[in-house]
Amino acid sequence: MRTPDVLRAAADLISKPGAWTQRSIARNGNHEPCGAVSVEACSWCAIGAIWASTREPFLRRDAQAMAEAVLPENSLSGYNDAEDRTAEEVVSLLRSAATEWERADEALK
Repeated sequence: MRTPDVLRAAADLISKPGAWTQRSIARNGNHEPCGAVSVEACSWCAIGAIWASTREPFLRRDAQAMAEAVLPENSLSGYNDAEDRTAEEVVSLLRSAATEWERADEALK
């Protein structure tokens, strides 16, 4: 798995109805906070979705860094938790970050 794969997997995870959350890394079926990789998790913030998409620490770090690189404010949690933010916007951001990673990777070849 590569960094863009993690970003797309995270986007896919939270693109399902009810699978995105704010102000918590993840939530269980009762909407209570839980760990991103908890078997009880059923909704995730952007960072939680990245964590749930891979167990590899370097991929988590790189995916979060790439998502933050395409943001003007460079804070993925701040972007995710903005009051007027939508799940669709977060999904779009993660997909854009994956595309940007691949463009940069291709330019280096």
